[in-house]
Amino acid sequence: MAIGTGSVSNGGNGGLEHGNGGNGGVAINGGSANGQSGTNNGNGGNGGLAIGAGSDANGGGVALNGGNTNGGGVVALNGGDIHPGCNVAIGHQCFNQPGK
Repeated sequence: MAIGTGSVSNGGNGGLEHGNGGNGGVAINGGSANGQSGTNNGNGGNGGLAIGAGSDANGGGVALNGGNTNGGGVVALNGGDIHPGCNVAIGHQCFNQPGK
């Protein structure tokens, strides 16, 4: 579901032989929450929740105010950017959650 100008919430493409594309998530006020494409080894991840221009929750997670979950991070707020070893990003700080 996409609500507001510039919001995008598309499902992913299926793999060439196997694997389904993930479902689109919820994008509001310019966010992007696309599902990931499937591969020949598995299904793509579902889109997450993206609120605000520049927010990117493609492949899962929650992105607010310009955050980017980079395909499956947990939470990215206020321009935070999820990356390997960082599951929760707020601004330029990283807060990891054990077991995630």
